[in-house]
Amino acid sequence: MNGVMETDRALTVSEQAFETDIFGAPVWRLTISGNGDVPPVELEKLLRRARTEKAALIACRLPETSPVGERLHEYGFRKVERLITFYRPLAGAAEMPDGIEVGGKSDTDAAVEIARSVFRFDRYHADPEISDDVADEIKALWVRNGMNGRSDAPLVARVEGKVAGFNLCMRHGEDAVIDLIGVADGYQGRGIGEKLVAGSLAHYAGRAKRMRVGTQETNTVSLSMYRRAGFKPHDASETWHWTG
Repeated sequence: MNGVMETDRALTVSEQAFETDIFGAPVWRLTISGNGDVPPVELEKLLRRARTEKAALIACRLPETSPVGERLHEYGFRKVERLITFYRPLAGAAEMPDGIEVGGKSDTDAAVEIARSVFRFDRYHADPEISDDVADEIKALWVRNGMNGRSDAPLVARVEGKVAGFNLCMRHGEDAVIDLIGVADGYQGRGIGEKLVAGSLAHYAGRAKRMRVGTQETNTVSLSMYRRAGFKPHDASETWHWTG
């Protein structure tokens, strides 16, 4: 994020740096303050600027209960996902599962290649106006950044010495967060995702009070996995996209 670009009474727009690099045009995150409606004049001003600056994408995440989604829809935004946030308390010491460990920079390329091929339910892949190639590259760069320091615990799963999956985790205050998790094609359905989740619980036991994760309503495999691991749904949000 390159910092706040524009602030007025209701809207704050920040540029997303690495997404801008991938799209080759500005990508903005729109934050809307308060719970009431957004004055049309403010959205009109925002979209005039977006067209002038040839913005490729504006993304906005709202609480599911927010009435603002209807207003965004009127101005050409489309809902691309319903995201469910789960929490699970972290107890005392837990054992790290076999084959799960904190990865190093030498694991980066393998994790990046997994990221390029396994994601289908995230907001970029779910948006018909964004090509799969661009969506794949966003996930690849996300993982590269995570393996190179953004994640304080980039866990990897090894099977016969090969990286078969990753789980990028980090601390946010008293919470530990599963930022992104993926299992390579050919290794799915073998319990590796469950072991990666268990690894994150073991790593942060005694270091954080609870674990947080978000996943899309359409990703039924992940929803089931987190519920089996003791996570409980807490709230839901909607992501809206506008593309120029």
